[in-house]
Amino acid sequence: MSRTSSGCSQALPLIFLDTSVLKHSADRLIRGRIRRVTRTWGSKPVTMDVTQFVEVYPNARVHWPLADELRYLPLIADLAKTGRLRLVSHQEVEFELWGVPKTDDPRGRFYGASIERGPDPFPYGRLIVGWSAVVKSDPQFDFVKGITHPRFQQLKQAVGANAQSGSYKNQLLDAFHILCAETAVAKFFLTTDLKLIRHVSRHKRYQPTCRVVSPAQLVRALIADRDFRLRDALRFVFRTIRARWHPPPITRWSSWSHWASSSRKAAISARRNSA
Repeated sequence: MSRTSSGCSQALPLIFLDTSVLKHSADRLIRGRIRRVTRTWGSKPVTMDVTQFVEVYPNARVHWPLADELRYLPLIADLAKTGRLRLVSHQEVEFELWGVPKTDDPRGRFYGASIERGPDPFPYGRLIVGWSAVVKSDPQFDFVKGITHPRFQQLKQAVGANAQSGSYKNQLLDAFHILCAETAVAKFFLTTDLKLIRHVSRHKRYQPTCRVVSPAQLVRALIADRDFRLRDALRFVFRTIRARWHPPPITRWSSWSHWASSSRKAAISARRNSA
């Protein structure tokens, strides 16, 4: 619980995390890079392949305006870790992430913040995965195509779902995720899909009961509602600086490996120049 200026308690804001948010929050991955090196074994040179673990940054090639939005994701996760807000998602979001590459961040989903599991919007059961020789279609796509729930049909119009579009599956999943956010009584639906935000904001007939926002819009809304204050920002900056000086073990080891490789190359180059 948080408190207003008058001293009365109020519920923490509940934020529903879309698939795009969880995908982009995996912004620091550990990958193995194979290098061919030559070492002296006794009196003979031996060439071998060695694996060096390095950090990979998938969001490095993201451009404006999305790049500006992604800068707010660590701050939002930090607010959840410190109890300033609550995060919720749904199992269908997790199932969708199974097919999204480069989401294996060693820190966990959404920087390791606690994410609640939201309720189903209606009772259902479906096939999650299947043997490719038996199941020829996409089980999740078949599921969302067959939903006849009245509110889902309204949200399909709100997100601009078009059966002739190449992104029809994503549009149906967006409508279902918003329905899940409404069922969880979330205040905000957080997404990095800027096109989805534009579609929903322009549609006036069937507006979602939760606000569909980008990371920057969410932070501005939290400031306006006094759920985010200057001391929260200062604490986040302090923790960010401390994390850089004391990184997690896997990150520290990969950084040392990179430093050791650079030092070894510099030493070899110096010996060659002196010779």
